[in-house]
Amino acid sequence: MTYGEDGCNPDNPTTNLAFPGDPNNPSEWSMLSAGTQGADAKSLSSTFIGTLQPGAQTVLDFAFSFHRKPNGNNLSNITEMYAEVAEIRSAYEQQFADVCEQISICTNNCVWPGDANNDGIVNNCDILPIGLSLGDTGTPRTNERIYWSPFSAENWSTSLPGNLNTKHADCDGTGTVTTDDFTVFKNHVGFTNPDFQAVADVFTPGDELFVDLGGNIDPNNVQANQSFFVRAKLNFVPGLYGLAFQLDYDKRYFQSFDLLGDGLNIQTDYVEYKEMVEVASLRGLASYAVVRREDGGQIPEATLMAFNVKSSDFPNPLNSYTTEIRIKNIKGVLEDGTEIEIGATPITLNFPSIEITSVAEAAGMSPNIYPNPSNGLFEIHLTNEGFTEFKVFDLAGRQLPAMPTKANDYLTLDLTDFPSGLYFLQLTRQSAVRTSILVVQH
Repeated sequence: MTYGEDGCNPDNPTTNLAFPGDPNNPSEWSMLSAGTQGADAKSLSSTFIGTLQPGAQTVLDFAFSFHRKPNGNNLSNITEMYAEVAEIRSAYEQQFADVCEQISICTNNCVWPGDANNDGIVNNCDILPIGLSLGDTGTPRTNERIYWSPFSAENWSTSLPGNLNTKHADCDGTGTVTTDDFTVFKNHVGFTNPDFQAVADVFTPGDELFVDLGGNIDPNNVQANQSFFVRAKLNFVPGLYGLAFQLDYDKRYFQSFDLLGDGLNIQTDYVEYKEMVEVASLRGLASYAVVRREDGGQIPEATLMAFNVKSSDFPNPLNSYTTEIRIKNIKGVLEDGTEIEIGATPITLNFPSIEITSVAEAAGMSPNIYPNPSNGLFEIHLTNEGFTEFKVFDLAGRQLPAMPTKANDYLTLDLTDFPSGLYFLQLTRQSAVRTSILVVQH
């Protein structure tokens, strides 16, 4: 890169920085003086360290700051920046002594705004304790802003079953659980705290929830590029006041799986939340939750989620003609917060016209494992249903006590309690043994 113009003139001297000049000074090289303002500007940063001897180390401190001059414009903001960056540099050299009040970090029984059930992650299940606690009051928090951080909060006098103090449902810290707390929840969906430990999926069989199809389609004869509806439905469950669950499917069988009416819906008598979840795996995922707001409320029999779906054009062979759309991680509660067991029935779709990997190829295929690497939780899609024995070994060849949980043609394996590293999953089918590598990264 060369100094001046567009940075590409070989007649100009070389430079390490693009547009380092003050745009208020037309004689200095800036985007304004070069006439490139309004362009789609991107940058690449680098730091020169020099030579590091064996065993040596260095520390790089970075600061990203924003400066705005009251009642100013973009150019006056630059002038303000030059002055304030000098102050930041001076404060840094003094280790920020006496510059600002240190943030008080909560370390025990903290409230994370949005994590209403205090399990370390903000997800659809947090709708339930907020709805169950509406109107409850306690000591407000002193924080003026709401952001993803642990906040100290006094315990309230009310709790939900499982000894969950109601203060966690007060997501905005006002001292009263209101519908505003649902909005804080929505803003933090997907966030986790450092203590979060992922748990294995739970598939509870039953007929309270079920999946069916709409659009004049035969589940036993689904064709490529066929459009239809998928619906998650609820049968009547006496006393059901709150419900949360997830629906998942195999992405390889569908080119689109669009949720209808997603988002947070706050009504006078109920609050409903439904949203697609981004996951880095072959599985697609959608989350749902609903809770009543009125005393004695009852969730009625209804279609809870509907999806506009189009089957894949199947550019590559798959190892099975069939796939399941299933409901998992179900949580149902009564009005007092007592949990009740709710089960679900999946639906199986058959694609008789797709190309299938040959039997010989399937016998030699490794199972599909995702995510891999992972934090220790693995979902394993068995490409050959004949596997009957499953073992996990470490690099030293020692068998681990971890045992996969099997649900239909899927295994769920939890290695979160084991250190980061390589492990081996051994699957046995009669006399054939197949070994796959698992990578754990905490």
